[in-house]
Amino acid sequence: MGALLVVGVLPARAQTADIASIMARMQEIITEMQSLQAEFAELSDSLGAGNSAATPSTAAAPSGSVLGAATTVLQQEAVYGETNDTILKIQTLLATDPLIYPDGITSGFYGPKTQDAIRNLQARFGMDPVGVVGPSTAALIMEYFVAYPGGSYPSDVLQSRPSTRTGAEQSAAPTTAPAPTPAASTPTVSDNPIDRIFLNRDDDETLVRVTLVDGGAFGLITDTRDEEELIEAIAERGDIAERYVAAVIDMGDLRNSRQRDDDDDEDEEYDEDDADDAIDDARNAVRDARNAIRDAEDMGVDEDDLEDAQARYEDARDELDDAEDDFDDNDYSDAYRNAERATELAEEAIEMAEDESEIDEDMADDMLDDADDAIDDADDAIDRARANGDDVDDAEELLEDAKNELDDAEDDFDDEDWGDAYEKAERAIELAEEAEDAL
Repeated sequence: MGALLVVGVLPARAQTADIASIMARMQEIITEMQSLQAEFAELSDSLGAGNSAATPSTAAAPSGSVLGAATTVLQQEAVYGETNDTILKIQTLLATDPLIYPDGITSGFYGPKTQDAIRNLQARFGMDPVGVVGPSTAALIMEYFVAYPGGSYPSDVLQSRPSTRTGAEQSAAPTTAPAPTPAASTPTVSDNPIDRIFLNRDDDETLVRVTLVDGGAFGLITDTRDEEELIEAIAERGDIAERYVAAVIDMGDLRNSRQRDDDDDEDEEYDEDDADDAIDDARNAVRDARNAIRDAEDMGVDEDDLEDAQARYEDARDELDDAEDDFDDNDYSDAYRNAERATELAEEAIEMAEDESEIDEDMADDMLDDADDAIDDADDAIDRARANGDDVDDAEELLEDAKNELDDAEDDFDDEDWGDAYEKAERAIELAEEAEDAL
């Protein structure tokens, strides 16, 4: 006795629908098939045939046109930097295997951690681990979506393709599947209270919004684009350990927002005043970049360490020259854009120079030693001048001030405040030298 199984093919317009509606239709078809198969199995049992209900891997598949459309939409939506339900479904699948997706975050956002998980999945199934959902990877993922339309996966589901699994294998985890080497990523923290960190750049400010696992959220506005400074600011604002922030933050958000801003800017038109103001700002930024590099050199930073900052500074100067040429040609929109790029490059040069010249423990310690030597030299000079009968009152007063500055510098050093320790030790040297000059 047989059962008539009727499967309708979706009309052509369904191929352009979003993946949610396609998957919903696929699930309806598979559910109907499984229901009919279950009825057939019961009937077979009653006749002694002993047939069993279908496993996910034996359920009939949707038509080729529907499956192809769904796979295409999956590939189009599973793109780095995007947030949608398709990515959420993929993350849910990947999270079943800690070796594939150790972070296990199911936020719907395709960031670095999801990209690493895709690489691991591709490596396991013999694909090039590029971290991009191409046709082959989309087809592989769709196999799982079809085999498990409800989105409930066994823990060993990613050990093999659904098309190669038998009914017994659906419940028994294989022991021979190779374990991928997880792609390099930020160490995860299982109890991280942060769900997502959203970054956006607006003019000269970075807008930050943080959503928490418990449903809470907070935001802040800062003028920095430096990752370490952002992590510190977010951690302080939310009273959260920096390691939690570092595990979630994705600086690609900032780069993407700046790219979107650049794309929008291409359609804007600017007048003479706009261009003139932008060029003035660029000139100031280029000058500040030059001074920042010189300050770093004065602090003893090696020329090789300032190579990147110097290159940004020179690029900024070139952009400024182009802006001024465009302005002279009355091409104010291009002048404005070139001046804006000059300002951005100059600001990057400043950040690089300041990063290289940031005072560390060794630099502060060396300056303290120099200050101690300068004070000893001034003390010896005063002793000699006193022995010769010279007036040393002014010199002694300056030397006392130098010693006080050095004491303060040493206190700051003990408190690991390297910057203040450096500056006060430097001031102590200046006072000691003034003491010698006063003799």
